[in-house]
Amino acid sequence: MQKSDRAKTDQLIHASRTMLWLALIVVALLGAIALAINLFPESGWGNRLQQLLQILPIFIVAGIFSIRKKGLKLDPNDSAMKAVLEDELRVASAHRAYRYGFIGVLFAQPTLALLLQLIQQNNVWLMCSMSLTLGFSVFIATTLILDR
Repeated sequence: MQKSDRAKTDQLIHASRTMLWLALIVVALLGAIALAINLFPESGWGNRLQQLLQILPIFIVAGIFSIRKKGLKLDPNDSAMKAVLEDELRVASAHRAYRYGFIGVLFAQPTLALLLQLIQQNNVWLMCSMSLTLGFSVFIATTLILDR
């Protein structure tokens, strides 16, 4: 691998980690919004967060453009991109992260069911949104931790 390919590979890995951090922030924000909307549907917070939810795509696109502005071309046929995508350690880390996310969701189900019974809230949407948020958050966080 040439020096320019190695530098490009390092840039791609850095961009990948940055995108994963952005995804973790977006998932956590969406989970918090879903929690507030489901727990307090008629309050002022629920209405404000629904308005925030309408402008969230603008922030997501701005974050993606700021990453793309660094001059990286994400061509899947490029040798540096192939090296990043086919890295055995990254693939193994992703598989472990899938498992940890799944296990986290499985262990959260009884806890969420008991918690919803304690707060006298029988809302399936709340349990669904919290399960999705937890699963994606654990997957992305574990990917970030296990990645080099």
